[in-house]
Amino acid sequence: IYFLSHIKNNYWLAGLSGYLSVLTRSAGLALIPTTLFIKTKTKYSQIIGITAIIYGFLTYLWLNWILFRNPFQFSIFQKQYWNREIASPVIGINNLIQNHDQKVGIDKIITVDFELMAIILIAISIVWFIYKKKYQFSVYSFAMFILVTSYFQLISIPRYALTIFPIMIMLAQITKKLWFIGIFLILGSLIIQYQLLDRFTHNIWAY
Repeated sequence: IYFLSHIKNNYWLAGLSGYLSVLTRSAGLALIPTTLFIKTKTKYSQIIGITAIIYGFLTYLWLNWILFRNPFQFSIFQKQYWNREIASPVIGINNLIQNHDQKVGIDKIITVDFELMAIILIAISIVWFIYKKKYQFSVYSFAMFILVTSYFQLISIPRYALTIFPIMIMLAQITKKLWFIGIFLILGSLIIQYQLLDRFTHNIWAY
């Protein structure tokens, strides 16, 4: 909605969607650098979009202050319940690779291999859209890459990758020419979904 609103020059809808995106999830901050690369008829659209996103994040901090008297209480909860402590992406990815030898079987595939595959997929989308000269998509993928990997322990990267819509555009462009890849992706997704659903029903970690 945010991207389409800018393209259609619907500035206020772009601002509202940007505000709501960062209010519901901090990953919405990735829209700030992205906005600078969206082609619009006037810079007024970009100013409204960036201002709304910043205002949304400040609103989120204000809600944390009202409820917990700490604007960054959300980061404490992340560390307490999800062991998500902010760190360099290099550290997070390196720790993920080191965990590869500590896991076995399906746990290794889900908690390590899938995470690494998602990271690689995001990186490919960055390069893909640089090649296609769609820099707004490349910047968005890169910003999301930084946001989701800047933790000491990386979890749920495949789930976050689903919110990086340029990846879906890239896969659609690829499967349009190579249809058999699309069939492979569909069948693979169904198998993975079954495995994750089975783990979830047995109260085992499944993203």
